[in-house]
Amino acid sequence: MKRLVMIMALTASLSLAAMALASGPVAQLLQQSQAAYEEGKSDKSVILMLEAVEFLWQDAGIWIAQAELLAKPGAGFGIYEPRAGNVYAPGEPILLYVEPMGFKHKKLSDGRYTFGVSVDFMVKAPDGRILAGKKNLKRFTMTSRRPNREFFLNLTYTLTGAPPGDYVLETVLHDLVDGATVSVDNKIIIRQ
Repeated sequence: MKRLVMIMALTASLSLAAMALASGPVAQLLQQSQAAYEEGKSDKSVILMLEAVEFLWQDAGIWIAQAELLAKPGAGFGIYEPRAGNVYAPGEPILLYVEPMGFKHKKLSDGRYTFGVSVDFMVKAPDGRILAGKKNLKRFTMTSRRPNREFFLNLTYTLTGAPPGDYVLETVLHDLVDGATVSVDNKIIIRQ
């Protein structure tokens, strides 16, 4: 029963999105999904909705759905413990959980998909001045038999030698498939 309610809610939400889009491939997929649902084919309905989501995903471009300061490294997608505050001791590691969305997938000749991001990092003063940074700090890539959308990053920053004060940590993600970029700022305070 719970599954049916979730499918109905998702179908209704996506049907509203289809009306807003009026026509085109997304609307067609959602109409087919609705028809499959009405025929009692919930599994086919979900597959068609996921195809519509993938179409929108590939059209949207990269964005960051979540960027949280952490108490300890995240254990998986959506499995993390946020840090109680943003105050750090000098030299204390700064843990950040990031969920990129809308990244592109590249289909390989063997049918698998590859995707990923590279990360730049900047330390800024509250007025926006760049104090330090590093380009191409880390690369995260994955190859899968599915065009995965659940992808997360555990990042660790250490501001060795930074004097006490207020800072903005800017994390920049570069989509490795299409080169698009997105960034997110996290404010932190270093106190003795």
